[in-house]
Amino acid sequence: MPWLSNAECLQYSPGITLTGEALTTAISLAQVLAEGINGSNRNLEIASYNRVIKLPRNGRVKFPLLPVIQSVSPVIRIRGTDLPPRFGVYSTQEWETLTINTDYLIDYDNNEIILLGLSRLLKQEYIHSGFRRYQKTPTSPHSKKQIKITFSSGLNFSQTTEEILTIKRALASIVAIRTSPQSQGVKKIDVSDDQYSVTYASQSDYIGITKDIGVGSPVNELLSIFRKYRPTEVST
Repeated sequence: MPWLSNAECLQYSPGITLTGEALTTAISLAQVLAEGINGSNRNLEIASYNRVIKLPRNGRVKFPLLPVIQSVSPVIRIRGTDLPPRFGVYSTQEWETLTINTDYLIDYDNNEIILLGLSRLLKQEYIHSGFRRYQKTPTSPHSKKQIKITFSSGLNFSQTTEEILTIKRALASIVAIRTSPQSQGVKKIDVSDDQYSVTYASQSDYIGITKDIGVGSPVNELLSIFRKYRPTEVST
C-alpha cells in the first residue's frame, strides 16, 4: 500500500500531470524502486521481524533493522551448545527467553543489545589459551551461540516529522522524474514553424536504474535518502 497519498504527491511535486488511479500506480511503482535493491532494500512501513544472529564475543548485538520501535518491547532469546551453565546445563539446544535488566540491556541510542553477565563470560572464555572453560562432551551436538531478536521496525508515515516529510518529498520527486518526458529519454524538444527536433539522452541518466548505485542520476541521488534504512546485519 502506498505510504504517499495522491494529494501529498501533488503538493510536494506540483508539476506532475497525472491524477487518480494513474497517479496512484506511479506512486506505487516509485515506492517499489525506493524500497528495492537500489534503495532501502526492505519495506519501510512498521512490521514485526524475527532475526537470528551469531553471538559476537563481546556480547553486544546490533539491531539488524532501523529504526527500532521502542513502544513494542523486543524479545531476546538465546541458544548454543557451548554456553555457560547460567543459560543451560552445558548444552542449550532450545531457545531460552532472556529477561531485560537481568540478562541484557537495550541501548537505543547506539541500537545495541548488551548481554550482561554473558558478555563478561564470553570475553574470559576466549582470553584463556589452550583451554575452554565450557567444553562440550564428545557425544554432544555442536551449534554456535545464537541470538534471536523479535522486534518491530519501520516508519510511521502518518506522522509529520522532518524525517517523514523528507522521505515523502523524495518519493514525490522520483514520481515526477519517472512520469516526465525525460523518463522516455527525451532531453529537449524544439518546436517552431519550420522544424520539430527532439534531443535524446541515455535513459539511465534520468530514471537511475543501473547496476551501479553510485551513478549520479537524479533518481539515484534521491534513492540515497532511502539507503540509510538498509539492513545492517545478515541473518544466520
